[in-house]
Amino acid sequence: MIDNFFSEGCFNFSWWVQAEVQYTLLTLGTFAILFMNKSVGSIILYIEVLASWILLFVLSEKLPV
Repeated sequence: MIDNFFSEGCFNFSWWVQAEVQYTLLTLGTFAILFMNKSVGSIILYIEVLASWILLFVLSEKLPV
């Protein structure tokens, strides 16, 4: 599932499946931590949301118009 980190992959159309698996694993891990310890899980959720906003901003600034 590391094919979506490299531009030269075997199947260029299969990036969605790989990204979906990674998002699912990240979500399951985050919720497992959240149910075990609510304060640590909340901090991790806030960090993930902040990181997604920063990544969205950086990528939108670098894309050509």
